Amino acid sequence: EVTDVYLEDMWYTMDFGANNVLFTINGTFNQSLWEAVWDSKAEMNDIYIIFYANDTLGHLGSNNVSVIKSVAPIITITSPLEDVVFGAIAPNFTVEVVESNLEFMWYSVDGGLTNVIFTTNGSISQSIWDALPEGGVIIRFYANDSLGNLVFEQVHIFKEIPVPTSPAIGIDFISNGFILLIAIAGSIIFIISGMLKRKRKNL
Repeated sequence: EVTDVYLEDMWYTMDFGANNVLFTINGTFNQSLWEAVWDSKAEMNDIYIIFYANDTLGHLGSNNVSVIKSVAPIITITSPLEDVVFGAIAPNFTVEVVESNLEFMWYSVDGGLTNVIFTTNGSISQSIWDALPEGGVIIRFYANDSLGNLVFEQVHIFKEIPVPTSPAIGIDFISNGFILLIAIAGSIIFIISGMLKRKRKNL
């Protein structure tokens, strides 16, 4: 807010006067200038914005404010892949977080009811995985930085535990059993025939 009955011009600079932008009402910074200054600064560096005003009597006033360049963390999920099916064993995960001022990383598989902090890649908690019903599961990975920026990325997978099946009796087993049965029956018939022949001779 500028108060001066003889106000003439208002302008601002964010590169120490290299570029001066006139304005008449409050609004948004010049986008191209903001991007140029932003790109020239390293993360956590200050951006100084100086506002000026003069009047028709030649008076000049100024005020300034500084903001800190802060970039939110970037999360990339390498594994698990989308819509992959897992069984009773909890899946492993690999995520990459790019953030020079990283504070915490954590994940949740139940919509945020249970949050598990981690510092390195590993596996989803087996006890939490065991408690999940079968079906679709959303794993959400979070990261925040020391300036309060919070982001998340998520991946959808499935939990399906195979039902144990009884061993099947194969055709080979039946065939071999049938052959063995014929062989045994043939042996019995052969023995009985021999006994009958000897009995006839004795008569």
